Amino acid sequence: MWLIQLYGIESEKIKRKYEKHFNINGYVIYISSSLKTNHDTFLTENHSFCYFGNLEYGRDKSLLEVSESLYKVNKNYLLEIYSKDIDKFNGKKIPPNIVLHKQISYENVLKEMKKCFCLVIAEGTKNKNVEMTKYSLSTKVSDYLSIGKPIL
Repeated sequence: MWLIQLYGIESEKIKRKYEKHFNINGYVIYISSSLKTNHDTFLTENHSFCYFGNLEYGRDKSLLEVSESLYKVNKNYLLEIYSKDIDKFNGKKIPPNIVLHKQISYENVLKEMKKCFCLVIAEGTKNKNVEMTKYSLSTKVSDYLSIGKPIL
C-alpha cells in the first residue's frame, strides 16, 4: 500500500488532525488565481451578488435566507448561484431575486466573478452542517480575495 507523504490542506487546525490521525507531516497550502484586483467595484450599476460552488451541507438553505435578506434591503439586488447542484432548488419556492446557473468551467467562473458586484460565501448553520465544515475553508476564498471585490 502506498502512503502519500506530501499533501496540501487548507488550515492549521485540520493539518494537526491529519498529522495525528495518519502519522505523517503535511503542509497548509492556499491556491490563488491570477485575477487582477478591480478597484472600481463600487462604481458599478451592477448589484449582482454571486455564489460559486456546491450546495451541500445546508448551503442551499443559507443562500435562500441571503436572497430574502437582500430582497428586503433592495429589490434590485440579485443573488446569482452557479452550481452543479442547482437541482437542490427543485420544488422549493425560489425568491424572485435568485438567478440559477448550471456549473461552468473554472475559466468562466473567473470571468463571471469579475462581473459581480459582491461575492458570496455560504455555509449551513445546522449543527450537523457546522460539524462537517468547521475545519474547511471554501476553495473559492482565495479567488474571491484576489479579485478585490466585497465578500458577503
